[in-house]
Amino acid sequence: MVADEEKVFKPVEEKRKEKEAEEGKPVEEEKTAEDKGKRVKPEHREEKKGEKKEGEEKKREIVLQRLYVVDLSEAFRKPEPRHQRSAVRLLRQFVSKHMKSAKIRIAPELAAEAAKSRRLRISATKDKEGLVLVGRIQQDAASETTLQ
Repeated sequence: MVADEEKVFKPVEEKRKEKEAEEGKPVEEEKTAEDKGKRVKPEHREEKKGEKKEGEEKKREIVLQRLYVVDLSEAFRKPEPRHQRSAVRLLRQFVSKHMKSAKIRIAPELAAEAAKSRRLRISATKDKEGLVLVGRIQQDAASETTLQ
């Protein structure tokens, strides 16, 4: 009965290796702990990575940059749990209308800030591909505006 229990409770890998050995197939060598922890990348990604030179980054060619003050008071007419969702939706609509692009990326800090304030000072930059990045403008004590 003890021998039967050993067969039942053997790990799947050991059972597979035993079957391969009985059938005459070559048994794979066991991986070390370091090899198991490493993530193997698909081959197609390595090829794409090989085409790019290391250290070379894709630079955005900015076509248009504008500063806006967006009124989000309409978002505060909704129930409190929906303030952020509604504010981000209003911000996205505003930027889409004024920058004439549907591809919009809003900074996470700005999305969090949108739920707390009724007005936001934002910076919107549009690149050659039509992607609009929206960020927050902070106002320093010296009244100089800095982009964040």
